Amino acid sequence: MGVTGLCDICRKRAVYSCSLCGKRICQDCMTVSGICKPCAGGYKIEQDKKFIETILKGKGIDDVF
Repeated sequence: MGVTGLCDICRKRAVYSCSLCGKRICQDCMTVSGICKPCAGGYKIEQDKKFIETILKGKGIDDVF
């Protein structure tokens, strides 16, 4: 906290910074976990990808992605 300037996403007043990428973000662009919405989307995709790989490997299917 303690960030000043404009949100790097929507250009509103920034009061936080993303704990993953360091972008200045406003309250509207921050998720509950303290990361910006773009990082949350990418993070979620990576989590899902790893989950799917684990399930498929358990079924004997490798090298999907």
